[in-house]
Amino acid sequence: MNDISTARNDLSIYTDSEIYELTLTGDYQVNTSSLVEYNGLDDLNNVVDVDELLRGQLLTKNQGIALDLGAKITLSDLTIAASVLDLGFINWKKK
Repeated sequence: MNDISTARNDLSIYTDSEIYELTLTGDYQVNTSSLVEYNGLDDLNNVVDVDELLRGQLLTKNQGIALDLGAKITLSDLTIAASVLDLGFINWKKK
């Protein structure tokens, strides 16, 4: 089972009003399980054997799907948030 998710994802662009210079700023946190090995910006390695991933983990006889839903609304000083996690199924054909 593999997962990729972002806990932090912020990207902004700023244009200086006097010299029209562009500044791009980003702040990302990417969480993975066994897909990428990260040791710094100069050392990012793919640790996935694509054939093994397709044969052993993605294309099995046990097929399923799952999703997470969430919503957040802010009204003046009140913020309301709700979520439903791991909504889905697995059709088990093989142990």
